[in-house]
Amino acid sequence: MNPVLRCWPVLCLLTALLGCTREIEEVPLSNRLMTMADKFFDVAAVSVEKAVVVGYGGKILVTTDGGKTWQQQDSGTDLALYDVEFPDAQTGWISGQDGLLLKSEDGGETWQQQDSGAAVSLLSLQFLDPDHGWAVGAQATYVRTTDG
Repeated sequence: MNPVLRCWPVLCLLTALLGCTREIEEVPLSNRLMTMADKFFDVAAVSVEKAVVVGYGGKILVTTDGGKTWQQQDSGTDLALYDVEFPDAQTGWISGQDGLLLKSEDGGETWQQQDSGAAVSLLSLQFLDPDHGWAVGAQATYVRTTDG
């Protein structure tokens, strides 16, 4: 007999005894921040409790309780947002469609558009600190900042 099949009853019993549970929360459709139609492209963990998610249609979602609840932030755009980075707890950067760059200096509460000089999608960015960063994108586009 297959060893996995022999162990199956023991695994089931251990699972039941250890009390593995799932919590499912029913949220009315009208109250949902996330739907099956959403497309998210990146997430940045700012701390143990705080994370920022970016995606299609300019959507920015923020959690401050480890993912239990999420709030939508105003991005000021409906363009796709591809990457998000927080080089420190206060300074955040988002890259997006059509050369879009957004910057936050208040931990992601508000976002201001920055001039990237690019006209194509900026797909990825990386920062060493709040002032020194790079973004790359379509058509071999490369932009950088040395002063935030």
